[in-house]
Amino acid sequence: MESMTTKLQNFEIGDFSSWMKKFEIASDANEWTTDEKKAKMLPAFLGGEALDFYLNLEKPKSLGYKGLCQVLSENFKVDVEMVKLRLRKCKKLEKESFIAYSNRLKGLTLSAYHNMDKISMDEILLDCLIEGLPAGLRKELHRADNILTID
Repeated sequence: MESMTTKLQNFEIGDFSSWMKKFEIASDANEWTTDEKKAKMLPAFLGGEALDFYLNLEKPKSLGYKGLCQVLSENFKVDVEMVKLRLRKCKKLEKESFIAYSNRLKGLTLSAYHNMDKISMDEILLDCLIEGLPAGLRKELHRADNILTID
């Protein structure tokens, strides 16, 4: 494999569409500008179930980059109900920064409610953020009436 200027974690299972955003960023950074080059590099970043799936495709190279992405997206798409459940149960980790916690929640909210308007999505995001905080901090925030968004 040629040297990379940007590293990328392998995709094994989960939401392929979200992972593809990271692959596109890495592709740009590594100057993999053609679909032919991306189609050649993408399988090198598959692991686990995704790699097994790829290896079992009939003539995967004939799909081209867009075809390969479509097939992987269809077979490794997010279960919206599971994401909603993960969002509702999401807790701030002990040493996690508020920025990392809010970014994690934003990603889950976008996956779970991608068709919802921004105002409604922000309300859900704020509720989940507060509910995932330690009890003492959560009580303080419930007393504050002027918190409208996580920003």
